[in-house]
Amino acid sequence: MHDVKIFFLVTGLLLNASILRAQNEIKISGTVIEDSTLQAIPFVTLSIKGTATLTDLNGKFNFTTPANASDSVVFSCIGYESKIIPVRSFLSGKEQIVKLLPKVYELQGPDIPGLSSKEIVKRATKRIPEIFRADTFYESAFYRQYHEENSKYVRLIEAAITIENRVTKNTTSLKSDEWVSVNHIRRSDNLEQNMEEHGDHLFDLFKENPVYHAEGTVLNQKALDLYRFYFDTTHAFPDSVYHIFYYSTDRTRDRFDRGEIFIDADDFSVRKITKEEIKNAPVRMENHSSPRYYWDFISSKTVAEYKMKNRKMHTVSLMKTYTHELYDSRVHTMEFVVKEYFELTMQNEIKPEPMIQKYFSEFANLYHRKYFYNASFWQDYNTPPFFFCKPEVVKSNLEKNKNLEEQFLSNGFR
Repeated sequence: MHDVKIFFLVTGLLLNASILRAQNEIKISGTVIEDSTLQAIPFVTLSIKGTATLTDLNGKFNFTTPANASDSVVFSCIGYESKIIPVRSFLSGKEQIVKLLPKVYELQGPDIPGLSSKEIVKRATKRIPEIFRADTFYESAFYRQYHEENSKYVRLIEAAITIENRVTKNTTSLKSDEWVSVNHIRRSDNLEQNMEEHGDHLFDLFKENPVYHAEGTVLNQKALDLYRFYFDTTHAFPDSVYHIFYYSTDRTRDRFDRGEIFIDADDFSVRKITKEEIKNAPVRMENHSSPRYYWDFISSKTVAEYKMKNRKMHTVSLMKTYTHELYDSRVHTMEFVVKEYFELTMQNEIKPEPMIQKYFSEFANLYHRKYFYNASFWQDYNTPPFFFCKPEVVKSNLEKNKNLEEQFLSNGFR
């Protein structure tokens, strides 16, 4: 009899624990729409207890979370006021309609009544062929790339380079064909475990410059109708600067992009533009260099800055980071989360001697290029700061076995 009582007691405790767990598993589902237009808002971030997810292309969300009724879900999206909704609002299990108010509004531009944000961007894109540098010119620059694998930095490459910009233009856009001379380079040891073979990321970065490679970006005049634009009215900017948010409405591509544009109100020149891309489609089983892995793009962010020099606009810097996951093609499990960072800082315009122009190439080959490590050059070189990450963390991860100076020397030749 005693054993029977214990059995029922244990059974009751397990049942109660199961009920409590079931009670804590709350279904969060619904659709996020814009308050005024009632249009669905894609890729809104939902945050709860340190975790986050996104709405889909149609603004829908549907997930289960072990939250408490006292917790809250935070809905946030660029260009909209954030909204906090208590979890208890979802206890019924019914889908909820969440309305977000635009954070920014269509206001009149300075001295130009009725000018909308879209019209400002349109004017800026039309001015690009006129005010940006559009000939063949040479610039010295610094390039850095570093890789992160499963939250550890595993490789660093830095180079002092000269860029030959061969720019052509028509009435609507500019197009640049870049060539490079690598003057000095240094590489850390390669600590990557996935052994994925990389392409020429420096030249890939050139193609991310939305002024000189506008196809597929918001600065393409023909693509403006695929985007929505909003003024930023939440921060204090000089009257001479338009700060405009944008996001793409094209649902056919596998990536969704959004970002910010800073435009000079006097000459309608683009001074800065950011572009954030987010995956729009499920993982695709594609080989990426190695037959063992296929990769899935997750997100990326590009930042380009420009300034006026000698009455023409020039690129000041071009930065990009992106994240993708590598899956083992044999068992279809995610093995690596890889983040890569690319930072290009322009320095001075130069006039190279004709005899050295033959050293310019369309292939940088920074992963395998043989080099002589000139320690004195790098000691005197004004190396730009890291843009995305803390240098001490990068250095700490890479110096697991030996310091960076030794790595730079051993990976070069004397």
